[in-house]
Formats: sequence, structure tokens, C-alpha cells
Amino acid sequence: MQDPESWDVHVPAVLYAYRTKVHQKLKISPYEMLFGQEIGTGDPILELGRELGFERYSKLTDRNRLNELLYRTDNSENNKQNTIHEKLYKPGDIVVKLRQSKKNKLDSNYEPKQFKIIASYSNNTYKLCDMNGQLLKRHLNHANIKKVEINSQQVHHMGGE
Repeated sequence: MQDPESWDVHVPAVLYAYRTKVHQKLKISPYEMLFGQEIGTGDPILELGRELGFERYSKLTDRNRLNELLYRTDNSENNKQNTIHEKLYKPGDIVVKLRQSKKNKLDSNYEPKQFKIIASYSNNTYKLCDMNGQLLKRHLNHANIKKVEINSQQVHHMGGE
């Protein structure tokens, strides 16, 4: 460099050379890795014919197909599990309702009041009434209620049997 004071004039050219040169470890240029094509190429589909680009493209599509297949099988297993659990509530079951808003962090996730399921519908919603027989205005989704398990000790304390 003849004039060390004007180094900043050469920075864009040096950066361009660095970004467009094929790196030994990457086997492609940083520009191509970032944007998926070389500088100045017109159609990226035509460039896939190059050996390195085509191999990389093939590996990516194979990986994407494998991920889709794994995702589908995971989803189908999750759906099967959800289907099994969605059929647990039937008319007559005692449930608690999910609390819509907590006043402080020590509040439980569910309201302490118990409800009885009156009817269940095919879209996983349930018609509930409180223990006095008063119906709730809205149907509740399966995700918003939880079944209450009552053991024999609780029944004895409640005045039953």
C-alpha cells in the first residue's frame, strides 16, 4: 500500500474478496453459505447442477424429508394419547375448573369449587353444574377442567357412608 493513511478506501474491496472466496473448511464462500447462491448468478435452480451445490441440496432435502417423517409420527402418537385422555370424563364425574386469573402466585391452578358433568359433547366440551344444581352458562373444554379423585377417607369426612 503506497499511502498508509488511505487504508479505509480499500476495505470494501478486501471484504468483497474475503466474502466471495471459497473457504477451505466450508468448501463454499461465506456469501454462498449466507444467501444460498454465488454472487452474480442469475437462476439458483440452474446452479444446483454444480456438484457441490447439488450434493448440498440433496442432503438438505433428505434431511427435511426425514424431519417431516419424524414429525408426522410424533404427532400421530401424541394425537393417539390425547384421544385416549379425552374420553375420561363422562356425565356424573366431579371436576374442578381451571382458574382464569390468579390473584397471587400461591393460588392453585384450579378453582376450589367442585362441579358435576351433566353432558359431554363430541367436540370435547362439557356442560357443568355446581353442587347445588345450578348450570354454568358456558360449556367448558376438556383442557379447562380436571377430574377430582375422591377416596374413601374423603367420603367418610364429608358425611357419606
